[in-house]
Amino acid sequence: MFLKLLNFIRGYVVVAVSGFSAERFINLAARRSIYLWDAVRDEGRLRISCSIKGFKLLRYCSKKSGCKLRIVHKAGLPFILFRYKKRRFLMLGFAAFIGLAIYLTSFIWLVTVDGNERLETKALLDKLAEMGVSSGNHKSGLVLRDIERALMAAFPEIVWVNLDIKGTRARLSVVEGIVPPRPVETGQPCDIVAAKDGIITSMATELGRPMFQPGDVVKAGDVLVSGEVVVGSDEYGFTSYFVRASSVVLARRYYEYNFEVPLAYVIKSFTGNVKRNYGIILFDRQLFLENSKSPYLNYDIVSSENRLHFGEDYPLPAVWFENNYREFIPITVRRSLEEAKIMSRTIVNARILRELPVDTEITDMEFYYVVDKDVLYVSAVVTAVENIGVQVGLGRPGPAMNNEQ
Repeated sequence: MFLKLLNFIRGYVVVAVSGFSAERFINLAARRSIYLWDAVRDEGRLRISCSIKGFKLLRYCSKKSGCKLRIVHKAGLPFILFRYKKRRFLMLGFAAFIGLAIYLTSFIWLVTVDGNERLETKALLDKLAEMGVSSGNHKSGLVLRDIERALMAAFPEIVWVNLDIKGTRARLSVVEGIVPPRPVETGQPCDIVAAKDGIITSMATELGRPMFQPGDVVKAGDVLVSGEVVVGSDEYGFTSYFVRASSVVLARRYYEYNFEVPLAYVIKSFTGNVKRNYGIILFDRQLFLENSKSPYLNYDIVSSENRLHFGEDYPLPAVWFENNYREFIPITVRRSLEEAKIMSRTIVNARILRELPVDTEITDMEFYYVVDKDVLYVSAVVTAVENIGVQVGLGRPGPAMNNEQ
């Protein structure tokens, strides 16, 4: 795209080459480093495109090869300027347009992010905007390496980052690493503290002094296994030493999910009727070419956008958009009570997979249903066994406010 724009600015001609030595003509042009493009056969003749300077050099090649040259078409900015040289206001307007286009290329008009999976794109874009990399900001004065270092400091998940600005596009590429939970420093004495409420089902303690037994009810923040081990007493009191407590504490927990499943719902039957509306977004301002509302009572809107640009690296602050209003007929459909119950179980299983740790063991699930009009009210109680112990350095607060035993 950029090469086409460059050829247009310089001007070029389309030439028809006729004769029996067209191949020799091409070889001679290649030896003289004459750039040719778009070479095609047309009714026994060879059609090629070349620059204005290159066309002058082709005369030597035509004489040597015995081929004849004929200009088929002249294109590009020099020929347009020559054609309209007497229309001064048009030329001034065209010159102003070119100047404005060149001035706009000194700004950033599009910022894209790729490579992020866990990090939100909006968070990265907001951080870039704080450092001056956003749509409408000037490119001058930006130190890309400093911005990259600031991003890595702000997001520990990032292990590699590259910020590249080409034309009017800023492209941020990141590689995320696996950030392990912050462990207690190696060798530092610590307690095992409850991260959640629960009823202890088992304790497998390797080091440390257990403070609870299976069957005890604990709250988040309780010290489950103390890193202070008492070995005896003397005339001055108890003798103890400190260790790095290590234990797997499994506890039974209950999760309750309350939600509704409608017995009657609406599906959309599309009629095929579509009303289109077009417009353009200039500097974040939306302008409709035809600001008409949908003529349908029930409709869906499907929107598409296409940013205007000069090549991939020169997007402009203009976006062409199209809104399609698709008419549909609402149809009420009823599901049976048994189908609603099956759906409720699917919803609970999806929430368990999404919200609970992967090593959680589900031991029981109980469902309670109440039907009122066209709604099934669901209350599900899930019994789970999971590891609730976390290591906390001695002298540091636990994960919760309540530290009472």
